[in-house]
Amino acid sequence: MPARLITGALIAVLFLCGACDNDDNVFGEGRTNIAVFGYDTEQRGIWLEVQDAPLISVITCTDYARLYAVEGGGDRLLEPVDELVDPQAGYYLDGQFVPPDLTGGCDDPSCAPATKNRFFVSNLEYKTVGTQPLPEGYADHFPEGWVSELPTELPDVVSVVYEGPARLVLYYYPQDDCFEDDNPRAATLPVFVSDGEVAPR
Repeated sequence: MPARLITGALIAVLFLCGACDNDDNVFGEGRTNIAVFGYDTEQRGIWLEVQDAPLISVITCTDYARLYAVEGGGDRLLEPVDELVDPQAGYYLDGQFVPPDLTGGCDDPSCAPATKNRFFVSNLEYKTVGTQPLPEGYADHFPEGWVSELPTELPDVVSVVYEGPARLVLYYYPQDDCFEDDNPRAATLPVFVSDGEVAPR
């Protein structure tokens, strides 16, 4: 079944905080037209859209778009499952075996334009609830000589949909060559995520 993308009139302006303590705001008035485009009910996450704005860029292979849960003592980053497990070993996610990923992930970062593009931010968080035994044929996922010793069990992880107050953040650079600037800016939008929808707060 195709993903159901919920869109609406949520065209919200994000405040830009420079490096959060930098008053040199590249958008002059401190605002640009960055909005929530919609909520993806299949992937469980928010599509963030950079509309007409001066040229801004992001560095690929990095977590440039993030979602923070807003809790009593402060904000908590919703981290990807890779922060809990070793992708090269494999794991179980929601009862399904996820095979080892031997590609090494993304190791060639580049500077990509953000203006008039959309970025996906998941509102899933992950928790390890135990371990499971190796599936049949586990060793066949590795080339000969890749590992000297196989694990005896793999992490058992479950995904949980975060609902509640949150903060969307897009880390960007105000030019087309990100690598000339080691000081990323941050665009922040307070939102509330609930039952497959997202709204400003």
